[in-house]
Amino acid sequence: MLKRGDKIEGKWYKNEYTILKKIGQGGVGTVYKVVDYKGYIKALKISEDIMSLTREFEILQKLPLLDNIPRVYEIDDWVYRNKRYYYFVMEYIEGNNLKEIINRGKLSIKDILGISLVLLEMMNKLYQLGYIYGDLKLENIIINRRTKKIMFVDFGGVFKKDGCIKEFTPTYDINSWGIENKNLHIERLIFSTTMLIVCLITKREYNPFRTSMKKMLYIVDSLNISEKLKVFIKDGLLNKFNDINCYIEGLKALLIESASNKTIISNDIIINLIFLVSICFLY
Repeated sequence: MLKRGDKIEGKWYKNEYTILKKIGQGGVGTVYKVVDYKGYIKALKISEDIMSLTREFEILQKLPLLDNIPRVYEIDDWVYRNKRYYYFVMEYIEGNNLKEIINRGKLSIKDILGISLVLLEMMNKLYQLGYIYGDLKLENIIINRRTKKIMFVDFGGVFKKDGCIKEFTPTYDINSWGIENKNLHIERLIFSTTMLIVCLITKREYNPFRTSMKKMLYIVDSLNISEKLKVFIKDGLLNKFNDINCYIEGLKALLIESASNKTIISNDIIINLIFLVSICFLY
């Protein structure tokens, strides 16, 4: 919709933003890299859907103490070609998302397990604060180039514990794969984290409407990884973990084992194990 050089001026705050480039597209809106009137680089998410955009902005405002999410600054509206759009301005995170990273082939098993552990604990922390991150996907997770922290950058799929799911990605949704479950958040968390591990290892995401779980298990069995990791992944996909702490401890054990096994550690380590632990805000 917008191109480089286009300007947006808010109706209420009158702040002007100049479009630099498009950086993302989701179910709710489009995200642009912009520069404000003071010359600061920021991100701007714009949409015609005032309800969804306002809800996302308010959730981000309520989570200011979590340093793994972008800060938000203001919400406003703007008229363009006789149509009203709504937008909010947030911190711009310079870095690469996980999809871009795996396309470059720079993740070892150690990296993948470490990233998955941090993401799981981030989502679990959100849950403890009363929110569920429902739209997990590789494009929504960025590794900050400056701080090396793992960041969530799209909160359109976040909802309150007692609310309805507004957005979700079928790849990481246990129900979309037809796996029997009790509709507990812990089950969804474990399944989505396990599927993330598979996607990062194989460097692709899977469509549950085109790929069966039987096929997924075959793919796992054919991977060049340890038997322990294969069993862990299959148990996670088939919803055999009853306790999230048991899953976390199992993931940590596999991470430690991968760090000590030189045969499966690549030279292109993006995130050091010790650093991963230090940046997780649960520690």
